[in-house]
Amino acid sequence: NSNVIKNNATARLNDATLNSRGGGGSLFFNGTTDYIPLTRNDFNTSLPNFTISALVYKTANGIILGNHFHGSTWESVWFSTTDFIVNGANNNTTNRQAMSYTTPTNSWMNLVAVNNSSQNYMKVFLNGAELATRTATVIPWSSSVIPTIGAQLFSGTNAPTGPITGNISQVLVYNRALTAAEIAQNYNQFKGRFAI
Repeated sequence: NSNVIKNNATARLNDATLNSRGGGGSLFFNGTTDYIPLTRNDFNTSLPNFTISALVYKTANGIILGNHFHGSTWESVWFSTTDFIVNGANNNTTNRQAMSYTTPTNSWMNLVAVNNSSQNYMKVFLNGAELATRTATVIPWSSSVIPTIGAQLFSGTNAPTGPITGNISQVLVYNRALTAAEIAQNYNQFKGRFAI
């Protein structure tokens, strides 16, 4: 898909391991030390509209993808199994928009977060259906933070916080807000492979 942003992981840190769960395999995160930093920050003022799609099998809640240093004064995007948060300013409160939701445990799910500042909304979809929505115009604040899969990093020490326990098979970031029909179409492509 030409709208998917290509961004490489620098390493599989702390032994996030490949296993056979999910069609074709997935990465297992142990909920304490496993995380994967990406090579650059795509969540900034040049990306006011975006979509994050993930295939996740959680045994305990945690972060799927974040662009944030926990314990510092700035945050851009936080996407977990229970929260979708986007900041539009250089702190943790000004123009911070957040949504909370509940997701299943011990089963594969396709969780999708959409930030559409052009049309003033945030949405989260679970398995192709809308799960949470709110009116919000949030353009991520540009920072030097590097996004991380599976956890956030603590300011100063780079220690992980909020790590997920479970498997992640795929994380896609689109440089636009996908429509509900497109999200459902993607889910229909995934569901057979992951027995959702």
